[in-house]
Amino acid sequence: QANANLVHETFYSQHSVAPKKCPTVVTVYDMLFEEQAKHSHAYQSLLQVKKKAIERADRVICISESTKRELIKFLAIPESKISTIHLGFELSTDASVIANANVKFVNDSKKSTTKPYLLHVGYRAGYKNFTTLLKAYAASDYLKNAFDLVTFGPNPLTSDERQLIGNLKLTGHVKYESGSDDKLIAHYQNAAAFIHPSTYEGFGIPLLEAMQFGCPVLCSDTTSMPEVAGDAANYFDPQSIDSMRFAIEKTVADSAEKALQIQRGHERVKQFSWNKCTLETIKVYQQLLCQ
Repeated sequence: QANANLVHETFYSQHSVAPKKCPTVVTVYDMLFEEQAKHSHAYQSLLQVKKKAIERADRVICISESTKRELIKFLAIPESKISTIHLGFELSTDASVIANANVKFVNDSKKSTTKPYLLHVGYRAGYKNFTTLLKAYAASDYLKNAFDLVTFGPNPLTSDERQLIGNLKLTGHVKYESGSDDKLIAHYQNAAAFIHPSTYEGFGIPLLEAMQFGCPVLCSDTTSMPEVAGDAANYFDPQSIDSMRFAIEKTVADSAEKALQIQRGHERVKQFSWNKCTLETIKVYQQLLCQ
């Protein structure tokens, strides 16, 4: 590090690791803790370290315009100091083969549902807003009769979630799945729709995953999600059970709408690549080194 020409910090540290007068860059992925700090003081020490790292950096990279706007709002960072560079999205070799060959999930005894299903992917607690999705699904006789709801992620359903599922009379309708990337890909390929009910995202990689594998996308109309999904998703208010329910019903009941969303998704995902992300990051480095 003593001979470094430029230092890009990958996370927030109390003190700079860069040599004196060496230009520095820091990447900000989201401002979730700043948003949550309005309701809790638990994040204050972390936020102070983050604030110091951002303020001392010569350039800040945000992964979305949404994050950039929040960075300016919460920390009053000058816009001239910020560059927005979207994350990339590319498939691994195995996933590329599956996508290009249109390989489909084989129906076997391990499959959790024989009905068509709606798909949720990832964590469920807090701002991920899974409970609102459960309530929206429970509010629709059409959705309950025609589709199961599959949540695919790292953590099994909690006792509180199982109790809520029971209270909503959804026992047997909601399935938990986990497993390999290939298994996740198969779920994207076979789902009637992918639903992302989160109230907050700094970017939203699962949106692009679903698009790549031909799954119609429904997501919240907040933070970075419209920026990432563009015209390739149908949107809802994540705080409104009725808004979410109506958007899901409208999408899955209209085959022409589903086909249009799939087509738009395949085009939208092409706008995000790690090569583009790399080139834009190198441009930031060059600008700093030439100052």
